[in-house]
Amino acid sequence: MAVDEPKRRSKKKKRTSKDNSNSWNAAQKCKTLQEIVDEAQYDLYPSWVPTFESVAAKPSVYPKRSFCKITGLIGKYKCPVTGDYLATLPAFETHRETRLKGLI
Repeated sequence: MAVDEPKRRSKKKKRTSKDNSNSWNAAQKCKTLQEIVDEAQYDLYPSWVPTFESVAAKPSVYPKRSFCKITGLIGKYKCPVTGDYLATLPAFETHRETRLKGLI
């Protein structure tokens, strides 16, 4: 490029926020499981092909894990009134103040 030549500006189309929002909403539409199953037409597949409709699982051999509703940690203690699992003593106090309001 010579010193005397002017710089060329590239002509790019500027996107407006309206254009972005419309294309974003159309691309990000969430489908329900029923819509996905209906669109896939699983009845056309051979019977040996696993699909959403044919999968089955045995019950878990592990015991159910119970989490504290206050902290989200594994619940070590159980509320005698409601049966909810709680992880710590401060969580139990919060549970008693908020969730048991009117029960005690």
